[in-house]
Amino acid sequence: MNTAEMLQASLKYVKFLQAQLGVLRLMESIPRCKSEQDEHLQVFLASPAIQERLSTEGMCIVPNEMVDELAA
Repeated sequence: MNTAEMLQASLKYVKFLQAQLGVLRLMESIPRCKSEQDEHLQVFLASPAIQERLSTEGMCIVPNEMVDELAA
């Protein structure tokens, strides 16, 4: 991996982390998102392997309750 590719990969990962943080901040503002699923979410967010997989796939964690609330 050359320097340009390394910088591009780093930028992509930073954008992923920013998106994940944005989702977490938004979740705090939606009352229905504070549930028993918070424990599962914390486990996922604490796992480096899961974070790497999500980043590679270009995805982030969003609970169903949040999607339902945003779609309403």
